[in-house]
Amino acid sequence: MDSNIFDLENISDLGENVTSQLKVSSISKNDRKILDLFEIKNTLSIDEIIVGLARKYELSKERSWVSNRLYSLSKSRKLEKIKGKKGIYRLINNK
Repeated sequence: MDSNIFDLENISDLGENVTSQLKVSSISKNDRKILDLFEIKNTLSIDEIIVGLARKYELSKERSWVSNRLYSLSKSRKLEKIKGKKGIYRLINNK
């Protein structure tokens, strides 16, 4: 059986009736939205993420919140900061 069926990081395919029963924090859901943007375009700036969250999810977040989430995602090895480029991140392919 496929072990990905238990993946709690990507629950976007589940309906509201299932996700409402999970103890997944809203931060995790928002992190997933950020990672979904990186699936569309592998390298993004903070500005592009702010615009992407607003257009795709109608989610308005402050720059400092986005920056903090990117830092956290880079510490968990989901993203990496591009050296020499301020505020530019890239998706790490962990597959």
